[in-house]
Amino acid sequence: MKKTLIAASIVMAIASPALADEATMIDANEDGNVTLDELQLAYPDITNIEQVFATIDVDADGLISKDELTAAQDSMILPKS
Repeated sequence: MKKTLIAASIVMAIASPALADEATMIDANEDGNVTLDELQLAYPDITNIEQVFATIDVDADGLISKDELTAAQDSMILPKS
């Protein structure tokens, strides 16, 4: 059990910076949020990007936060790089 917890902790420690880096890569103007335009540039193959954006933008503020982006990737709304 201890080995499993340690392994899970290591995986999370490695994965968390990767997700943060991806959010930074998508956030072209580096303001800490992802706009619809930035999401379109990052995922040009998604045809219903406006609908996807609205689904991800849980608080409906017109921006996707890093937490919202991570949640979208975890729930497979968006692919992880």
